[in-house]
Amino acid sequence: MIFEPGWSGGGKGHPAALWAVGHSTMDNDWRHINRYDTSHGFAHKDVIHYNGEQEKQPLYFPDFNTAFTYAIQELKISWRWYRMAYEKEMGK
Repeated sequence: MIFEPGWSGGGKGHPAALWAVGHSTMDNDWRHINRYDTSHGFAHKDVIHYNGEQEKQPLYFPDFNTAFTYAIQELKISWRWYRMAYEKEMGK
């Protein structure tokens, strides 16, 4: 699993956003498995399913820095579980 932390400065009328993405290679293809970000004005986790559906789960932290720190730690700790769940959805 690759962890991709990032930041976008936003643009005209768009706030800056932080994100952390967990993606892995399966069947010789990179797939996003989950993503933590602050787009849409709130910190949340997107669980990305094999069928393309995305499940938004709000993160309740006092600020974006704390949410981002949590996201990095959570990805490092739980990436194997996320990958196994995704592979199960794939039928492997």
